[in-house]
Amino acid sequence: MVYFSHMLHRRFTLSETSKRYKMMSMDSFIERLLEDLHEPMQNLQRIQGHEQFKPFKLPPDKQTQEHWIERLILQHDYADFRFTAILLGEANSGKSTVLNALFGLSKPFRLPINYSITTVKPTRLSYKHGEQVAACLLTNNRWLDQPWLQALRVVDLAQDAKYAHDVREVRLLLEHPLLGDADIVDMPGSGTTELLEYTIDTLDYLDLVDIVIWVIGLDTSPRGVEYAEAAIDRGLPVVIVFNAWGALNADDTITSKEMEAHENLKKDLYQKYQDIFGRRFPEFTIWGKKCLQAQEEGKEIPTAYGLAAFQIAFPAFVKEQRQLRSANERKLAMVAAIVQRASSELVNSKRSWQSKRNQVPEEKEAIERKYQLLREKLQVTDIAGTVRRKIQPMAERFADSLLNDVEQRIARFIDDTIKPLNMSLLRYVTNRDGLDKELRQKLNDEYLQLQEANNWLEKKGEAFYLECWDVVEAEWRKLFDRTSVQRSYNPSWFDEEIRTPVEDIAASTSQALNTFIITILGVAVGVGVVAITPGPNLLMVPVGLAGAPFIYVAFRHYKNQAKETVHTNLHNQQEKILTTLMIVIMNRLYPLFYNDVDQQMTDELCRLSEQEEALGQGLKEIDQLMQVLQKARR
Repeated sequence: MVYFSHMLHRRFTLSETSKRYKMMSMDSFIERLLEDLHEPMQNLQRIQGHEQFKPFKLPPDKQTQEHWIERLILQHDYADFRFTAILLGEANSGKSTVLNALFGLSKPFRLPINYSITTVKPTRLSYKHGEQVAACLLTNNRWLDQPWLQALRVVDLAQDAKYAHDVREVRLLLEHPLLGDADIVDMPGSGTTELLEYTIDTLDYLDLVDIVIWVIGLDTSPRGVEYAEAAIDRGLPVVIVFNAWGALNADDTITSKEMEAHENLKKDLYQKYQDIFGRRFPEFTIWGKKCLQAQEEGKEIPTAYGLAAFQIAFPAFVKEQRQLRSANERKLAMVAAIVQRASSELVNSKRSWQSKRNQVPEEKEAIERKYQLLREKLQVTDIAGTVRRKIQPMAERFADSLLNDVEQRIARFIDDTIKPLNMSLLRYVTNRDGLDKELRQKLNDEYLQLQEANNWLEKKGEAFYLECWDVVEAEWRKLFDRTSVQRSYNPSWFDEEIRTPVEDIAASTSQALNTFIITILGVAVGVGVVAITPGPNLLMVPVGLAGAPFIYVAFRHYKNQAKETVHTNLHNQQEKILTTLMIVIMNRLYPLFYNDVDQQMTDELCRLSEQEEALGQGLKEIDQLMQVLQKARR
């Protein structure tokens, strides 16, 4: 639903509406009704505003709810008008033509008529003694006095009238007996897709009037039938006017051909819409165009043209209807009509919400079945072979690079440690355990440096696993594209500790060096090295130049031998490192897949549970609104 055309530039939120009705001197019944509707509407709109609810588009939407409030407020505005008849029908049915003829308006002052759409603003004709005047009711409820001709420019679609977009309704005041007891409102032509806005405006206006005058033109399938049905639903009295078509002839008569066409039209309508025409609404036939042409030529309008019959019968019909309902009854009837339609919409809305809520348990079961089927039938082994084949050479390159890094660090350690001037080694000639401990600690702390957080080995391993992820993710995508499971794109699967035999390599290296150094020290002492101990430090002082060359050769020999041994030990570990790397990668594929499956199932089930809870709360708010409206109806 949409608002009146005059509301298109002035739509209220609930809070604004609340402020507005509190500022108005409305009767306590309407004010209490608005107050009671306010809170449950806000709660319902908050639920509907959740992202997960937007795709459902569950009724009533925010615009519909605020439309109810607007209708109640506008009802107050229009209830202060006089008893009102609304003239409606589809576009080009001749509504304005009939009114021009009924009121005998001279050509410059006529309502705009044309073969295309003309009237675009509701035009209210009201009684005023004396000179014809006009005014425009603006969307802010203020009146703007205007000359009659200027007001007609606002009505006419062909005119680009100033302030037209701010005008809610045009009011033309003139002295005429037809307006003695009731206003008559000419509505914009409607009934087609292009004129949907006017159609809805007209249906909205039915809440604000007391009598409906339904004008039927030449169409044997008038789309204005929905107006008659809407009026019947609201309990409004309906007057049917056939605007018979024909031009004024020389003898001012109605030809047999024109009469035959008119009678055939009525017969066809009676057959198609028996449920409406069978209600025996008052009917009139007015030859609108003939009447206008006769007035222009200054001729007396023949009785056969039907104008006089309507001018006599309609005021009497208005008086009869006024006697049936007091002003207060009119207001309550209008409110009741609004409440009745809102209640009907809420009943349908409740069915939609309940239906959606009833689907939740079934959706949960379907999700559990879907993911169980994935766990049972979709095997990660489908991609394991491909991943292994692509990762193997990458792991080999990484293992080589890792071993080279370790070997270079150990080589620096050997160069820095096994040298003749490293006199501190002499203190461990007879304390091999102490030497082993110091060498191991020095190798680990100063050269391998694996105790530090985010050390070089972790960084190197992380870079390797990220490189592997590109390969794994490509195959992963192929696997998941065959399912409805979403991939966890974040490669968090390498977060576990990188397990390589570097620690074992470091331990065996330090033990080998221990042996080499003890051997070297024994040789050095045998050729005449004297140990002098000034304080806690050991100073190695050669006492014979003859033994010095031998010592240097021995150190160089054992140092090279140590490096070769380390190299051999490291490369003996290559297969172990490679195997470890492949196990880490391949073993992570399985929990990665099943974790994604389980996590997504959990997320979907949680989402449905939240949705079920919100649907239940929404149903409570709808029930609250229905209770408020039910109370108002009583």
